[in-house]
Amino acid sequence: MLGRSLRVLLRHHARRLYSVESEAIKEVLGGGGSGGDDKFALKDTKVRGGGGRAIETIGGGNGGGGGGDTLAKRLLRLTYANRSAVTCINEWIQQGRSARKYELNRAVRELRKFKRYKHALEICEWMRIQKDIKLLAGDYALHLDLVTKVRGLSSAEKFFEDLPDEMRGLATCSALLHTYVQNKSTDKAEALMQKMSECGFTKDALSYNRMISLYISTGQLDKVPTVIKDLEKNTSPDVVTYNLWLSVCALKNNVEMAEKIFLKLTSTKLEPDWVTYSTLTNLYLKNDLHEKAKVALKEMEKGVDREKRVAFSSLITLQANLGDKDGVERTLKNMRSFFRKMSDAEYMSVIASFLKIDELEEAEKIYTEWEAVSPTRDARISNLLLAAYINENQMHKADSFLDHMVEKGISPNYTTFELLTSGYLQTEDTDKVMDYFKKAIESVKKWEPNEKLVREIFGVLEKKGDTVNADELLNTLRNADYVTTELYNSLLRTYVKAGLMPVLVAERMAMDEVKQDEETKELIQLTSKLCISDVPGTRFLVYCTDNNCSNVEVPREHSSRPAPKPDGGADEVNSVDASVVTDVLKAKPKMFKNRFLNFVRLGSVVNNAAESFFKSEIRRRLFVTAVLIVMSRIGYFIPLPGFDRRLIPENYLSFVSGSVDELGDLTAELKLSLFQLGISPQIGASILMQVLCHLVPSLVKLRKEGLDGHEKIKSYIWWISLGFAIVEAVILACYSLPYSIFAATYRVKHVMVTTFLLVCGAMTTTWICDKITDSGFGQGSSLIICAGILTGYTDTLYKMLSQLSGTGVKLWLYILAVLGVFTVVTMWAVVVTEGCRKIKLQYYGFKLASAARDESPITEVEPYIPFNINPSGMQPVLTTTYLLAFPSILAGLLGSPFWGRIKEILNPESSLGAAPWVYYSIYAFFVFVFNIFDIANLPKEIADYLNKMGARIPNIKPGKATIEHLTKVQASTRFWGGLLLSILATTSSLLDHYLRSINQGFSIGFTSVLIIVGSIIELRRSYQAYNVMPTLSKALQRYGV
Repeated sequence: MLGRSLRVLLRHHARRLYSVESEAIKEVLGGGGSGGDDKFALKDTKVRGGGGRAIETIGGGNGGGGGGDTLAKRLLRLTYANRSAVTCINEWIQQGRSARKYELNRAVRELRKFKRYKHALEICEWMRIQKDIKLLAGDYALHLDLVTKVRGLSSAEKFFEDLPDEMRGLATCSALLHTYVQNKSTDKAEALMQKMSECGFTKDALSYNRMISLYISTGQLDKVPTVIKDLEKNTSPDVVTYNLWLSVCALKNNVEMAEKIFLKLTSTKLEPDWVTYSTLTNLYLKNDLHEKAKVALKEMEKGVDREKRVAFSSLITLQANLGDKDGVERTLKNMRSFFRKMSDAEYMSVIASFLKIDELEEAEKIYTEWEAVSPTRDARISNLLLAAYINENQMHKADSFLDHMVEKGISPNYTTFELLTSGYLQTEDTDKVMDYFKKAIESVKKWEPNEKLVREIFGVLEKKGDTVNADELLNTLRNADYVTTELYNSLLRTYVKAGLMPVLVAERMAMDEVKQDEETKELIQLTSKLCISDVPGTRFLVYCTDNNCSNVEVPREHSSRPAPKPDGGADEVNSVDASVVTDVLKAKPKMFKNRFLNFVRLGSVVNNAAESFFKSEIRRRLFVTAVLIVMSRIGYFIPLPGFDRRLIPENYLSFVSGSVDELGDLTAELKLSLFQLGISPQIGASILMQVLCHLVPSLVKLRKEGLDGHEKIKSYIWWISLGFAIVEAVILACYSLPYSIFAATYRVKHVMVTTFLLVCGAMTTTWICDKITDSGFGQGSSLIICAGILTGYTDTLYKMLSQLSGTGVKLWLYILAVLGVFTVVTMWAVVVTEGCRKIKLQYYGFKLASAARDESPITEVEPYIPFNINPSGMQPVLTTTYLLAFPSILAGLLGSPFWGRIKEILNPESSLGAAPWVYYSIYAFFVFVFNIFDIANLPKEIADYLNKMGARIPNIKPGKATIEHLTKVQASTRFWGGLLLSILATTSSLLDHYLRSINQGFSIGFTSVLIIVGSIIELRRSYQAYNVMPTLSKALQRYGV
């Protein structure tokens, strides 16, 4: 059995072929009067392959010129509409050649046949103003028809009124009637028909046939008998009349009347043509009269020959509908023998016919033949096979066939993507459904809503409780200007199925000017008691007043589905709903006006610090952070077993000095400790992944998937860190063998045990960093390094002050200078870390969910999106420091002269190295590069969410334009942020090296100050976020969440 997809295509194709006889009739009805010069349309025209072929058939003579060049050929070569036919004619005349009327008339008819009406009309208008060309009524009739096609009905009526009286005869009146029929102007056509009857212009059946055609097209079938009665009074019906009459019977499904009309036709001198038998066959098939249909079809086949090419498509389709495989093959054989090349329409009929009789392999062969010979690449033909694969539930083959289409240069159209959408609906693959449905809408300029398909898509989404794709579907339909109450009800039902509360549905409906019905109100009431839905990509909300703004990051841990715990804890709170935020902020109504759900600013941590400390979530996270930092420090003082520390020299592992010295003096730490590797494997893995995310196509694609892709990349970094840890541990274990007490007897085992312990320590440190980031406050890696820096600061300051002791004035001047520079560096670091560019939004102050229930007034607000100039904080500085230390490590471990030379080049204090500006240039470059690298696709997430919430950037269109604009803004802010950060980091490094040169190797470590400032800012942001969560939790409980 044929599936729905294929049946729809074949039914559409059958309807098109069913109307072939009507098209043939229209070709005849397009004619004018019965005289030779009064004809304004060709009746029996052979099918030609295109404009080029038409040129070959026109103008065999020289047309006044030499060779095969003719005026008609030149006119047909005017492919583009903006080219002028008049200019072409004038150039022809200027060459000393003549423009003859018969050749121009022939060119006009050919141009009209290929629907190049503008050039044809220009030729007619040029001929009309030539004094030496005498126009007949048929010429004016053709001219009127072209005016209608190019300029419309009103211009055609004016043209008719301006004609000379002697030219308002049968031909022009018939042409005007034809125009009324084409435009379905029933009243005007009837009035003109009455005047033509009074003038005696209705002596043949043509005008009556046109009126019958008009009544058929407008559905006024009851008027047809009256027209036929008048026709029989004035003249005799022709074959076209009987064919139209039979079409009326087919539309009424009246077999008995059709047979009477056919008997009446056969009783006259007229001979039924192929259209007659085609109409009867279709009518018999519709009523399951297969025997009669076979008889009629056999008669039709007898009347089809080379001269009636258009009939073959109808014939082979009817044979397929009857299941006559032999007839289909016989007709195909005749078509190939009669015609050198089949047209696209004929290939479509043949392929559809073979599919109708379940001959898929034959259809594929015909399709392959069409692909090889046809230059048109018509996707409608490909869609037939695509529908067949979908009908057979061969979706993988359908996808492969789509790729094959694109590879062959066939552009998929709306029907292509709609078929694939329907196919994946059967398999309930909602991601594929959404992908192809969006492509379907994007493939057309103006989408005509397919309500049935939309209902089916929402039905599957409701069944699966897929709220993400349901929101995406609604956004897609909104962009296509199709939003209804039923769509919102479907969205709400999907959320009910998922057990989640949607965000601001009532407000979004108000913005879309969609009214709520009773079901909508019930669903909103029902979902208001469910868990708040997670908003993809939302980590911040923005709340601004006229002069004051503050922002707080919403932790990702608080986007889980379960409701908050009864004790008011916020560790399982979901994403923040605007209605809940409204209640939280009721205590400060003047401070917060904006309720935009993308980026948050709430409260000050200073005013509530004492109270917040005793809130369970704050206390738990502070405790976790403190314990993990202490664990990380303890690990540095746990010795590795099997080493005699009396043998370890004071400058052991000094090869890692250089850039890392800027992060502080770590001499207090035990050499060859359990955490000896620290977080260097993690930092190395992060550096490598940042580079790969811009080079490897699969990672580039993953990087653009937003937060989900970011989580996957984090898992990759963990595994790469493990690999780096193993390599570094093996190298360090081998390098430390001289200090091992077991090296002589258990050399290999000692290396293995040492490697294992070092890897465990490194991965434990990595786990501590991730745990601090996820369950504590701030960025784990920054805090670990910050703790190490602060640990070494005491000894460093003591040694520096000891050197300056005894010189009081010099000491105080030195301290004041260092404090001044320290203050400037700190302020600069805060500006670079906190600076942002504000993108204003048009977010109309509609009522929030809670405000709508309380009927409280809402104030218009001016929200914005803050784009940080340095979103990575001081991570680029830290990453660069470790990167530049890597050659030093390799030089110390491998003893290679090459790496030794690199180490000297990257050491600005070495007299053997390059000039200091080389090091500082490299240092600034890498800080800049690492700042602009980003593994999240924030512009796309923000654009999607703005579209979802009904907000937009002024003067920027939603969708792709918004993404492009935000991408440019992000690139600009990252550029200037990277530039400022690189200048700051390089300046700090210069100060460090200067102080080290005058203080016998000791410096306060201004680079480490940057790390400390960045860590403190990260701590502040996290603390602010969790500071507000308990209050939000209580508000959620009031809503039954």
